[in-house]
Amino acid sequence: MKKIVIYGEFLDKSTTGIAYVNSLLKQVLIDLDNEVTLLIEPRSKDYNQKDGIVNKKFYLVDFLEIFIKTFFSRNKDISFITISQSNLGLIKTLIILLILKIKTKKLYLYVHRGDLHVNYENIFFRRFLINLLFKFSDNIIFLSKLISNKFKKSYYKKKFLIIPNSLNKQDSKKSRIFFKKRFSERINSSKSVYKVLYSGNLQTEKGIDNIIHAVNNFNKLCSEKKIILDIFGIPFKKLDEIKNQVEYKGILNHSKRLEIMKEYDFLIIASRSEGMPILLIECLAIGLPFITTNVGAIKDILINDYPYTCSQNIKSILKSIENLIFDIENKEERIKKIISLGNEHYINKFNYKNFYENINKKILNN
Repeated sequence: MKKIVIYGEFLDKSTTGIAYVNSLLKQVLIDLDNEVTLLIEPRSKDYNQKDGIVNKKFYLVDFLEIFIKTFFSRNKDISFITISQSNLGLIKTLIILLILKIKTKKLYLYVHRGDLHVNYENIFFRRFLINLLFKFSDNIIFLSKLISNKFKKSYYKKKFLIIPNSLNKQDSKKSRIFFKKRFSERINSSKSVYKVLYSGNLQTEKGIDNIIHAVNNFNKLCSEKKIILDIFGIPFKKLDEIKNQVEYKGILNHSKRLEIMKEYDFLIIASRSEGMPILLIECLAIGLPFITTNVGAIKDILINDYPYTCSQNIKSILKSIENLIFDIENKEERIKKIISLGNEHYINKFNYKNFYENINKKILNN
């Protein structure tokens, strides 16, 4: 039995993809008979602010408590820490990492984001901090070679590991049931109203404003059909809702995510940057068609020649919406083939078994 500590966000305290994967990591390590201690990232409190627009805070007191707790904790065999991206976030990560480096035999730096290289290439101070984090880590975990290859000139490439995201054990089981039901139903039934889902932080860089504009344009241009867009996510900005068209539904709780997602006709995201979104892996697992930008490691999630990708501009999003709805209504076999191939891709690469085996072999060396 190894003693392991994980520093980061976790479900119940946060709703992010990072929290999902950290919680999955915890469960796999426990299933492999290890003792796991959690150090909860104070910024998790950002996701539990109750009213209005969420304001990002530093939580100095909480951070000092974590610092003290970590410094006086017993030594461990392995530690994991998630990298932050802002100047303060990188300094905070470095401080905790240096303590964990002293307190543990082996330290893994987990890179969940797909745009870390932007800070690395363009901002000298952040590149300096990231190099220090890479230097003091025993290994750096990336979600995809598409992300790690952005660091072509990095001296630390020999430390890089690739461990793709996946669904947890419970969601893997539920998704099989939901997929069979969706795949058995007729897809190209005539519809006048399409229920469409957006899930993600409410931020301009996530493309939410352009998605709303594209949906509004579709509804203006197409008199015979209508899209109702339900938006779930953490409100970091004010959302322009449109009566009977665009409605904010709050935060999509992890415990009922798949049950809610399966009720929609398709999903749209249009992010400027991503890592390897759990949301799209969930879509593959339950057979939900989706429109997405092709950034970060999203290419790894897509089947060959996936037809419903867009850029972040309104015109491109609108075109993808029109193409997907046309195929739903007129090309049932094409849509079913895309859904089936996507589900096969999920089973082969992103289910619980794959993640379990990656952790067992690449981290625990079993």
